[in-house]
Amino acid sequence: MRKVTLLSLFAAAVFAVAVSAEQVQVGRPPQMPPRDPNQPQQMPKGTASISGNVASSNNGRPMRRATVRITSTTSPMSRTALTDEKGNFEIKDLPAGEFNLRASKPGYLESIYGQKNPGSGRPGTPVSLKEAQHLERVNLVIPKGGVITGAIVDDVGEPTFGVTVRALRWTWRNGEKTLVAAGNATTDDRGIYRIPTLSPGDYIVMATPRADSVSDEMIAVEKMAAEMSGRAGGGGGGAISIAAAGVPSLMSSGDEPPSTGFAPVFYPGTTLSNTATSVTIGPAEEKIGIDVQLQLVPLGTITGTVVGDLKAIQSTTVQLSDANTGLPGLVARTARPDANGKFTFTGVAPGAYNLTAKSGGNTTFVSADGDRTMMFVTREVRADRSGGPGPDPGPPAPPMWAKSDVSVDGRTKTDVALVLQPGMTVAGRVTFDGTGEIPTDFTQVRVLLGTATANGIISGSSMGSVNADGTFRINDVLPGKYRVNATPPRGWRAKTVDAAGRDALDFLLDVQPQDDLSNVTITFTNKPAELTGTLTDQSGQPTADYTIVLFAADQKYWTPQSRRILTTRPATDGKFSFRDLPPGDYRLVALDDAEPGSWFDPEFLKQLVQASMSLTMTEGLRKTQDLRVNK
Repeated sequence: MRKVTLLSLFAAAVFAVAVSAEQVQVGRPPQMPPRDPNQPQQMPKGTASISGNVASSNNGRPMRRATVRITSTTSPMSRTALTDEKGNFEIKDLPAGEFNLRASKPGYLESIYGQKNPGSGRPGTPVSLKEAQHLERVNLVIPKGGVITGAIVDDVGEPTFGVTVRALRWTWRNGEKTLVAAGNATTDDRGIYRIPTLSPGDYIVMATPRADSVSDEMIAVEKMAAEMSGRAGGGGGGAISIAAAGVPSLMSSGDEPPSTGFAPVFYPGTTLSNTATSVTIGPAEEKIGIDVQLQLVPLGTITGTVVGDLKAIQSTTVQLSDANTGLPGLVARTARPDANGKFTFTGVAPGAYNLTAKSGGNTTFVSADGDRTMMFVTREVRADRSGGPGPDPGPPAPPMWAKSDVSVDGRTKTDVALVLQPGMTVAGRVTFDGTGEIPTDFTQVRVLLGTATANGIISGSSMGSVNADGTFRINDVLPGKYRVNATPPRGWRAKTVDAAGRDALDFLLDVQPQDDLSNVTITFTNKPAELTGTLTDQSGQPTADYTIVLFAADQKYWTPQSRRILTTRPATDGKFSFRDLPPGDYRLVALDDAEPGSWFDPEFLKQLVQASMSLTMTEGLRKTQDLRVNK
């Protein structure tokens, strides 16, 4: 059973705000105390062993003191070993089972046994061990990481010290292509940065100046020039010529100059994130000359007021995000209103933005473990000035929301009122379509709406219990798109979730103020379909060096995180399986090398149709379909 630890810190005047987790259990009680999922568990002793060698893929030299880790594919248990002077390793006393094997060393990319391209981050091939088996000559190679390097200069071409440069990698996460932080560096006195240990792939390079690198000196000089010019009678030889000094004028027609500074810039030199150019890195490639010039822009201020009762305001977070979508994965800015509901965002570059306020409510997280499901309900608590626990805030305020669009030009202060509104209601009933006895006890059944964020990550959200008559009701649901998850009675699985004529198990549930979602029907089944088979090579021998993709024949189901797009890696004996399949027509194909998550890309799936075989799965069908590769 997993234990989930949730911790979030916010600044709120002189107070610290934390999140505590309360556990609500559904199903039978745990048989063991919770463990820390970040701490790998030691494997039980067995009689099998595995040995081999680790070498550099760049020059073939043995890699001394590399870490070799073997982990179970069915549990979090693992064991590690260090290579000797010749790059050799041996791990003894292993139990029978299926394992993943990987090697790593600082400065190199992690390599997984069976990868087509070591260090690519793509899946490897599990290793099957039997009792008393001694698997030898298992060799791994680890490559040097790639490098992005270049110079950052200011608006007049001078090297800029202390600029943070990030390499954001395009990757597939939760079925959507998004950006994740892959590495960062800080420029030296020459304005040079160097980001090492990068995996092959496409990157966005983002340069963020230090807060004190804003051109305050230029504003101060210009103000002094204006003052001296005024003392000199408004002209003549007593005035300092800023233009002659090569400094651009920053003054506005008002009494105070606008706040001006260097905005974050994306390679090759744009402040608009959605116009950034990707940098492609190959294995162990060093990409030089990725230079960026900072841009001096007027920076605006957004102020506003959250309107609502005091308790709602105290639990409100305001988020500022790019209205033009920008790059998926970039973190939006957040602010906490003060006791009067006032909030401020300073240093905002020109552009169009969305302001969103959310307040109140518990947040529910779900962790499934076999027949058990653990709910983790968070609520906000405050610390007192000494850092100790503050007074109990009592039950949370109901969730509320507000939204507004704002435009920033850097010359004016934008003032916004965000009036909190109550959420919507999602309600309906559960039904059962199966064989044998139909459940009548609904105490274990929960209906959950998981918020789908911009980069596909499902975060905690709302939960509703099912009543004795099979009905459920979830109140105070904020606007947004949700992934529906229903925890069924033991032995049953969710079959469909009919919400206004759409199956919310196949498509996100879009909740908006004008929608009527009072008649949602959740149907459970105990007749799941299952597909099994064996993958063989041209000679008919089992092979495991492939990723098997099963995807819906109908393109309307080619969506992020679709339950009708599934992948697996065969074991070393070539066997594979797909369980709990929705009925329908599918395509089945084996890929020798594929970027994880790329199978959610409709364009990629179109390329697979011709090379794939068709099959149909009906409810409750147990089907065997073997595959043979042609190369």
